[in-house]
Amino acid sequence: MRFLNRQVEKLLSHWTVSSSSGLHLNFLDGLRGLAILMVIAGHAFYYNPAGPKFTIALGKIIGAGFMGVPIFFVLSGFLISYPFFRARVRDPGVWYQEGYASRRLLKILPPYYLATVVLAIFYYVRSRDPYYFTLGLEWAAGLGNFVYLPTYFNTSFWSLWVEIHFYVVLPLLFFLVRRAGVRTAGWLIFLLLAVVPPVVRQLTWPENAELLFTQFTMRRFPCAMDNFAWGVLFAAFYVERRGDLPKLRHLARIGYAGLLVIALSIGLFAWTDYHHELEMHPTRWYYEWSRFLPGLGAFLALFLAFDGQSLGNRLLTAPALRFVGIVSYEWFLIHQPVFFWVREQIGSTHGNLGFYVLSVSTPVAATFLVSVLVYHYFSYPIMRRGRSKLELKRRGDRQSAIAPRHAD
Repeated sequence: MRFLNRQVEKLLSHWTVSSSSGLHLNFLDGLRGLAILMVIAGHAFYYNPAGPKFTIALGKIIGAGFMGVPIFFVLSGFLISYPFFRARVRDPGVWYQEGYASRRLLKILPPYYLATVVLAIFYYVRSRDPYYFTLGLEWAAGLGNFVYLPTYFNTSFWSLWVEIHFYVVLPLLFFLVRRAGVRTAGWLIFLLLAVVPPVVRQLTWPENAELLFTQFTMRRFPCAMDNFAWGVLFAAFYVERRGDLPKLRHLARIGYAGLLVIALSIGLFAWTDYHHELEMHPTRWYYEWSRFLPGLGAFLALFLAFDGQSLGNRLLTAPALRFVGIVSYEWFLIHQPVFFWVREQIGSTHGNLGFYVLSVSTPVAATFLVSVLVYHYFSYPIMRRGRSKLELKRRGDRQSAIAPRHAD
């Protein structure tokens, strides 16, 4: 095990892209890995609704894996807003980070467009329907979060465009609060992101609509952006307190409460879905608590950042879990259509446990391997080269600014 951990650590040291802020907390990669494993399990596991009660109950628990998505949003809220708050400490008037848009685009768009092209070709080859190329273009342009597209392409794509909307909105929010200090700016942005989406959800709730349209309505802009608020709030708090980190190690205990809240959220969903089938017949308040609780839990879990030696922090920095977190985006993009296609090809396993395990584990392992290869040979080189160019440009700008002083 130690040998394996050392090998994974070597991979992590070569495959990790440096952040623009200089902040890299290893346990966040582990928390991201935990979130993607929740999502993957929720999509991979399936059961017979007329089967034994035990398998149904287990299916409901694993099906709560969709709560990994709010965890992703909280992490993004923290990591993306942190550099803005750091810059605000140095210069209260700063509202935009140089190279911000380029870094986000380099991370998000290349693997997303690669997945979109591959899926469009796959669906066309399978059905000979050229509409899938049009559908791919519509998703590539982000229309899926503004216009209802009932034909299946990749359900996971909706959350990617929620992320992109946050990337666009965040600098604008910092511009609105450009005269405020770190704490005030953090609270104002938190309140805007935390209040507006649920209010819009309640105002636009589609009564007596079909399930897919209800899901679309609850995901379109800006309805799914509230969990970013938790990450923004923690970023402001962390920046203000970073100079006192040695004195605040006790705050890491709050992180355990966060992990407990996430676990309780899963249990609550499993119980309510088992008895009331809320996933298939959602209510407006189901959408509120099923987003609020895991988001709150992820926010509290972030407090593990205050003590790198705490048990929770060390568990989340396990090399294997961090490695999964590093390639989580690529895995997220490609897994679901493959799972559905394999399930469609295999059909019923007729109660054969070994065949069932094989039908679940094979696409999970295959998509993970593909995600590792895509990250290593496609995503990582693009990010590394693009960020190197940004760094060279930044250094050149600095030298240009310093040169006239030397001339004087």
